Amino acid sequence: MQVFAKFPLLRLLLPFVAGILFYIYSSFTFVVLYPQQNIILLSIIILVLLIILVIHTYFNIKILTTVLIDITLFIFAYNLSYYQDIVHHPYFIGNKINEKEEKQYVIVKPIDIIVHKKNYNKLTLRAYNVLNRQTRKWDKVVGNIILY
Repeated sequence: MQVFAKFPLLRLLLPFVAGILFYIYSSFTFVVLYPQQNIILLSIIILVLLIILVIHTYFNIKILTTVLIDITLFIFAYNLSYYQDIVHHPYFIGNKINEKEEKQYVIVKPIDIIVHKKNYNKLTLRAYNVLNRQTRKWDKVVGNIILY
């Protein structure tokens, strides 16, 4: 591991970036935990790291510490990417819109100016509420709509 001697942050950055890329390009869910479970997982990882630190000082097991830190950074980056993706937000407009209905009512506000091109006009809108037809109430939503 002499390669990372001059750039120690790069060694920590590689598993973190790998976790983000794995989330983006993978097609299955991997170790996605709810925030309460993340706190428990983080506590267990800190406890294991402390145990390994004690063992490392007496027995010099450097590779085990390195692998555990890399796995921790990979899982942390994957979970962080999962929670930052708006598709998993409970109020995401894509989860509230029913494609089978012919028309739906959405309260929106323009967030950009109209872009006029030769073949089309484009307007970006921010969605705030959508009418739920079963309950006849407005459901709060988040997300943007691009209108052509």
